[in-house]
Amino acid sequence: MNIPEEIRSLLPENCPLGREIYYCEEIDSTNRLAKQLAADGAAHGTAVLADRQHAGRGRLGKSFHSPSGGLYLSVIVRPSLQSSDMMAVTACTASAVHMALRDFGIQTQIKWVNDLFLNDRKLCGILCEGGFHPQTGVLDYLIIGIGVNLRKTDDLPAELVPIVTSIEAETGKIIPRNALTVLILCRLHELLSELPQRTFLETYTQHSYTIGKRVVVSRTVSGNVSRETREECGLAVGYSKDAGLIVRFDDGNEEIITSGTAVFAEQ
Repeated sequence: MNIPEEIRSLLPENCPLGREIYYCEEIDSTNRLAKQLAADGAAHGTAVLADRQHAGRGRLGKSFHSPSGGLYLSVIVRPSLQSSDMMAVTACTASAVHMALRDFGIQTQIKWVNDLFLNDRKLCGILCEGGFHPQTGVLDYLIIGIGVNLRKTDDLPAELVPIVTSIEAETGKIIPRNALTVLILCRLHELLSELPQRTFLETYTQHSYTIGKRVVVSRTVSGNVSRETREECGLAVGYSKDAGLIVRFDDGNEEIITSGTAVFAEQ
């Protein structure tokens, strides 16, 4: 039984995600192939899974190191969503992956907006990308990309060694990729179906790696003839219903952050 057949055999009947799944040992980016398939009319739930990526991408144009032995998954969803729902979908996905890993006894924390951490190191990254109808501008499909580091690796770039980890490195466990893929697909379907009720927020908030920490918020501000980046310090105190980060700045004002970056302030 090949990998797509095994995954389909493990999926419960009520989960439409992953019914059509493409597997690649190596690919540039699962999101790139999923976008191509979606543009060609691939059905809701079609997925792309790879063992490694040589051009994996993260949020804000960052690269995502994707060595062999990881879980690199992209899912096409065709929901009734607005572009304003994108951050909520990202947070919803992070909650789904957290819940799937918890089923294997792995307790992660969720860093706003799209990372999972284990023992203070990054374990998982998420990238959601929308495809918009060229005439109407309506969201036609959404690509949900998920990367989970499963196995130890010796080829991490030196700058990533202190900040990136894997399940095997932290726990010694070898998590079966296909079984974890199925659990992620099931949890994701469950939470996406309840997206209007924002049920994911309970998990997202309860297991936050960000709330209670001081952060530096960076935003680009446009003037009449120029653009500048402004930085402000504050305390992360919670999330809005759309998963925006609520920050209480040092002047006492609170604001919901939905764009730009919020990095931890140096202690």
